[in-house]
Amino acid sequence: MSFKLDTVETLLFDKLHGIPTLILESDVLNDHQDKNKDQFCLRFLWWDVDDPNPSSPINEILLPWRQIPNLSNFLSALHRICAGLLIDEYYLFHYGICPKLPEILTELVQDLPNETAQQLINLVVSRYRSVLAKMREERPSWIPQLALELAEVLSQLPNQNWAREQVNFSIEVLASLTMDFEGEAA
Repeated sequence: MSFKLDTVETLLFDKLHGIPTLILESDVLNDHQDKNKDQFCLRFLWWDVDDPNPSSPINEILLPWRQIPNLSNFLSALHRICAGLLIDEYYLFHYGICPKLPEILTELVQDLPNETAQQLINLVVSRYRSVLAKMREERPSWIPQLALELAEVLSQLPNQNWAREQVNFSIEVLASLTMDFEGEAA
């Protein structure tokens, strides 16, 4: 399947590679055999000032078309979530500022079908996990505090396991840093 975003990615990245950029594209994927299997597809591409390449592969969210009762509300929520997520990701990674999107995420998805809302919340949480994992390699001393701050923000979401995971991650990284420090001091 070839998307318009593939071409746009190459053109824009060549011109804007030093500027944080978000590209969103949405489409309906028709199943000509069965209209009940039509899907809504949101593709997004993101790159940051430090990335040598745009995020690859292109991120996609696929949802059954029949689950989208009000397309304009759905698209509005989806675009806000994607933009908010990537802004959070940028400030978390570069400045150690805790994400703000989880504070309003349940409000943004409240009018969406439960399955769709859960899929979007899972996407947001997994992106934060990825950023912290990358930061662990580059800025390990930031992680214990940031993971605890993220746990506090994620505790506002329905699934409390996400907050617990961040607390455990914070403890794990702190223990690792302590062992590394003790090893160097000996």
